[in-house]
Amino acid sequence: DMVFGAQTKTYCGNEGMIALLEDTLGSDETLFIGGSGQVPVRYGKYIRENYTPRALAAGHRWRNAAYKTILKTPAKTMPFHEIRLLPKNMESNPNVVWIWGNKVANVLWLEKPIAFVIENKDINRAYRTYFEHLWKQSKKIKR
Repeated sequence: DMVFGAQTKTYCGNEGMIALLEDTLGSDETLFIGGSGQVPVRYGKYIRENYTPRALAAGHRWRNAAYKTILKTPAKTMPFHEIRLLPKNMESNPNVVWIWGNKVANVLWLEKPIAFVIENKDINRAYRTYFEHLWKQSKKIKR
């Protein structure tokens, strides 16, 4: 139990989500399952003025197997962000899975967002496999 507890962490509120975003910059890419564009909607100034310049300088990229609602957000125009749309039969919900480094986060976009992060290479690998399967089935969008 102590080892598993050491591999998990909970992030709450806007400060927690910013901390998660900062952590993603330490890897080459961040993968998202079920994205809806909440990051640039909620944290637009931070994304434009802080995150984007550093992501571009580091060569960091986002790949997002997203819900169609993302097309109505600024996420579509982010220069390091590739979006594909999940099949129509998948419903939108407030949960998005983030995958980067050796971590996986389940982010709940509630009024006060919360994220549950697991740092484990085997769990990360399993989610990456799941993401790639969804990615291949998802529809490319035009920019």
